[in-house]
Amino acid sequence: MENVLNDQHIWLVHVGFALLAASYLVRDMLWLRTIAVCSSMLMITFNLIAYNFPIWGIIAWNVFFISINIYNLVKLIRERANVRFTDDEQWLFDTVFRHLAPHQFRKLCAIAQWQRLDTDAHVVDEGRVVSHMHFLRSGSLTVLSGNTPVATVLPGNFIGEMAYLTGELASADVRVAKQAELVSWPIKTLTALCEADQAIRVALQGVLASDLVDKLRAQSRARSQLGELLDEPLAAT
Repeated sequence: MENVLNDQHIWLVHVGFALLAASYLVRDMLWLRTIAVCSSMLMITFNLIAYNFPIWGIIAWNVFFISINIYNLVKLIRERANVRFTDDEQWLFDTVFRHLAPHQFRKLCAIAQWQRLDTDAHVVDEGRVVSHMHFLRSGSLTVLSGNTPVATVLPGNFIGEMAYLTGELASADVRVAKQAELVSWPIKTLTALCEADQAIRVALQGVLASDLVDKLRAQSRARSQLGELLDEPLAAT
């Protein structure tokens, strides 16, 4: 007997493939797998109701795909449900990385190093490879060109972010001016993590871009204030 196709249900196929295409556009793996499951379920439904005799091979493959995705969905949900932060990590999340999902921030914490450095300790050496990107939680740092101080780094700023973004050598020395607490990430490990998780990469780039804008604004204010000081004697005469 001929296996006749009922065209009135063809919309299920179009919706199923549309969902499959949409799954490739989302960055969150939880949503990707959820949408993929819905797509496979529509394909199964179509094969069950659109033909006189279901095509069991197609149904079997879709059941297989659903099983894989549901298995990974359960793993993802468990991972996200079990995310816990220390007080320090919670502070860092709330202060800097609140745009990341908690389970993504957990990955950053896993490779982070918390350290306290005494006054005059070296953080970055001019002309050398920068091995870590740092975030200053407390204390202060001095940026030197040669032996001349050119800037002060205050809490809430990153150090070594340009080396992470560009791979260039350090353009200045950075020393601890006042006992400092730093959160540090090995650049090689951080780069590998961001290559593996695009959502973390995009979020981190946004954080670093905001930090760079703040630094440029601070430099602009400092130059403006210096210009006003230089102009005052001329105005007085």
